Amino acid sequence: MKRINRILNLLVLISVLGYGIFIYFNQDMYFCPILKYFHIYCPACGITRMFLSVLNFEFYQAFRFNPLVFLLLIILILFSIVQTFIFINKRRFIRISNKFYLGLVIVLIIYTIARNIECFSFLLPTIVN
Repeated sequence: MKRINRILNLLVLISVLGYGIFIYFNQDMYFCPILKYFHIYCPACGITRMFLSVLNFEFYQAFRFNPLVFLLLIILILFSIVQTFIFINKRRFIRISNKFYLGLVIVLIIYTIARNIECFSFLLPTIVN
C-alpha cells in the first residue's frame, strides 16, 4: 500500500511540474473555464498568472492576481519549513485536523462570494503596471 501511495504522489508531482512547465512556455493558452462560461470569478482565478509572477520574482503582482492563494502559499511554505524541522528533531509529523480543512473551505466560499460583489473588486485579478 505504501508503494502505491508513493507512486501516486510521484505521478501527482510530475503532473503538476509538467503543467507548470507547459503553462510557463505557453502563456497565451490559459483561461479560466468558470469565468469564461459562467461569468463568475472562482477562488482559483488568477492562480496561473500568480505562479508565473512568483517565478519572475514579481511578488506584488502575484498578490494582486490572487491575494488569498498568495497568502496561503506563504503559509504553506512556512508550515513546510516547521514540519521539516519537527520531523528532523522528533521524527514525527504535525497532524492537521479536519476542522482546519472545514475552515479553509468556508474561507474559500466566502472569498468566492466576495470576489463577485462589486464593492470587493480589489479582490479580482488585476495587472499592476
